[in-house]
Amino acid sequence: GVNGKSMVFATLALTADDELRQRVAWALSQIYITGVGGIGDAASEIEVWTKYHDIFVDNAFGNLRDVLRGISFSPMMAHYLTYLGSKQFDGVMAPDENYAREFMQLFTIGLKEMRSDGTFTGEETYTTDDIVTQARVWTGFDVPFERAGIEMKRRPLESISYLNYIDDLLVKPERRDPFPKMNVAGGYLGDRYPLCDELEPLVGASFKFTRVTDAEPLVLAEDHPLYATLCAAVDGACTFPESVTLDAPVAASFDATAVAVQETRRDGRTAVYS
Repeated sequence: GVNGKSMVFATLALTADDELRQRVAWALSQIYITGVGGIGDAASEIEVWTKYHDIFVDNAFGNLRDVLRGISFSPMMAHYLTYLGSKQFDGVMAPDENYAREFMQLFTIGLKEMRSDGTFTGEETYTTDDIVTQARVWTGFDVPFERAGIEMKRRPLESISYLNYIDDLLVKPERRDPFPKMNVAGGYLGDRYPLCDELEPLVGASFKFTRVTDAEPLVLAEDHPLYATLCAAVDGACTFPESVTLDAPVAASFDATAVAVQETRRDGRTAVYS
């Protein structure tokens, strides 16, 4: 019911062994907020809210970058601050600017520039042009695929799929703005960094089993260096582990948010990892 999420939070706040972590998580949740007022149709759900709060529990003693990544890839935040489904300029509709503005103003640099000693310089940290540019960063995000084992009570009108607000957002390349984006310091986002498809998976890179499906856009060939690792065959059949962490470098690259392993020798199943 509508009080379920509050009951979960109160129980943990009062009885959990990691009281300090819970306090820090609560403080972070008051800064990087979502709320029923902006996601009213999820008011009676529980898991979507606790999963969002877990971003702060997991990263209470971590770093801000992980928190920002967690909230930015959350369907809850994307719905709340309206960049869910935002796409590149199509000649009529411009990208949604809401999250770009709030990300700078409320979540990171604020309105006024500060020196390292905490005094203000008198300069503003960003301009309207910066908001317009940053809005293009938050294009292409969409809800992840429906899957079993999670709470899903809502689905759009005329849709056969329910909304998965538990897993991280997917990036749809065809909706994403492909052009360079300037940062507030006058440079470009990604300066001096290689492109994703120029990188090899490093030791410690992890892949999480997402779902099994019959149709996927990117399926690794059997001779791809990652195929054998993700397949994890036993007696000639893929076992599709729930998660895979590389313990040695793999000489391969791919430009995708998810990869699939298709087992053609048995029943043709396709497992997706992200």
